[in-house]
Amino acid sequence: MNTASADTRADAPPQPELFVAYAESDAEWVHGFLLPEIGLEPQSVLTSRDFRPGAMLITELERAVETAQRTLIVLSPAFGLSHWSAFAELLATHDSLMRDSGRLIPLLLAPYDLPLRLHARVRLDCTVPSKWAGEIARLRDLLHREAPPAERLPCPYPGLLAFGPADAALFFGRDQETEKGKPDCCRKRVRLSSSGLPSVSELVLAS
Repeated sequence: MNTASADTRADAPPQPELFVAYAESDAEWVHGFLLPEIGLEPQSVLTSRDFRPGAMLITELERAVETAQRTLIVLSPAFGLSHWSAFAELLATHDSLMRDSGRLIPLLLAPYDLPLRLHARVRLDCTVPSKWAGEIARLRDLLHREAPPAERLPCPYPGLLAFGPADAALFFGRDQETEKGKPDCCRKRVRLSSSGLPSVSELVLAS
């Protein structure tokens, strides 16, 4: 047995479960909502952000389609106008026809005129936010993934306990208003009355 070959296979990165192709204008939705909701480990997902610097883009797209178990294409008008996105879709469509029709998953993010080859496929419909949760749940079922745990944010309010110096970081965002309001603060000038007791005489604007 060739030891060098065995070592090379052992050091090879694991096969990604999903290659996600999308238009750059949809990147915020993909990385901010879609991928966290799918719940795959970062090494199990491949996007254009993982392409090797200096490599030929055509080669990277071909590598992504061939190595990933499935290709998810995020369809939108911007996707349809992008030549590289369209090329990635053509590669994925051809690969799916050659090997397994279930390798290509279309996800419609915004309506536009789909080519017939995509219109004929069952697709995930994320054209309105009210459908997002249900459609991503369908995608997780296809990938045999559980829903990611809900993010639990600590409550900034201590209830009946008093705020202390350690909680200073919770108070922020009003610095500009505070500085602007300082000249308008008032202080009291106190003098002794005829009875010898202190009394408030007037309010003077603080300088």
